[in-house]
Amino acid sequence: MYIKTLLVAAMAALTLAACDKDENNIKPQPTPKPLPGQVQQTGKVVTVKNVGMTPGHGAYANWTYVNLATGEHETHPDFGTWTYINTKTKEVTTEKKAGSLDDVKIKWDLAFRYNMIRTNNGATKLLAATEFNEVKTADMANISVVDTIATGKDRVMVDFANMMNGILTYTSNDVRNPVLSTMFKRKGQMPNISYEAKPNVVALRTKDGRHFLLKFKGFTNNAGDNGFYTFDAVPVK
Repeated sequence: MYIKTLLVAAMAALTLAACDKDENNIKPQPTPKPLPGQVQQTGKVVTVKNVGMTPGHGAYANWTYVNLATGEHETHPDFGTWTYINTKTKEVTTEKKAGSLDDVKIKWDLAFRYNMIRTNNGATKLLAATEFNEVKTADMANISVVDTIATGKDRVMVDFANMMNGILTYTSNDVRNPVLSTMFKRKGQMPNISYEAKPNVVALRTKDGRHFLLKFKGFTNNAGDNGFYTFDAVPVK
C-alpha cells in the first residue's frame, strides 16, 4: 500500500511539472496581421478627449497643440501679428504678439484654434473609409493637402469681445488645413449652434514622414460646451 501511494504521488508530481513547463513555454499571441491590401496599424489607438476651450475663454486667441502618438497637449496664446481695424475711424494698427513655436515643448502634430485645425507642416487626405479597419494601403497615396493662411474675408477674428467696441481683430497666424478644418458641419443658429463630425477617416502625413489615421467624434465637452475636440488617432504604415 505504501509503495502504491508513493507511485501515485510521483505521477502527480510529474504531471504538475509537465504543466508548469508547458505554461512557462506559452508564447504571446502575435498581433493580427492586416488583411491583404489593408493598411497596417503600428501602434495603439490614442483617444484625445475634450481638448480645447470655449470662445468665452479665448478659443480664437489661443492654440492647443497635440502629440498624436501620446495624446499630450499644450495651449499657448497666438503669437502672430494682430491687426486692429477701427470700423468707426477706419484706423488700422498692428501689434506683434510675443512668443513663437519654440514655446511648444511637446512634439506636436496638430493644433486647434476653436474650429480651425492646422498641422505641423504636414499634409492630409480625406478618405472614403469611415473606420480605421476599412483603410487600404492604396488609400495612403497622394496625401497632399497642406495648410493655408487665410486672407481677406476668409480670416477669422481673434477677439470677438473687442468687436462690440467696433474693433475688428485679425492675426497673421490664421493657419488652417482645408481638410481638417472642415471635419465638423455647423448646425443651427446663435445661440444654439452645434457641430456634427463627418464620418470619414482622415489620413495625415507628418513633416518627418510618419503616417496617422484620424477619426473625429465630437466638438463638445461633457457639459455640452463647443470648442472641445474628441478624436481617435492611430499610427500606420
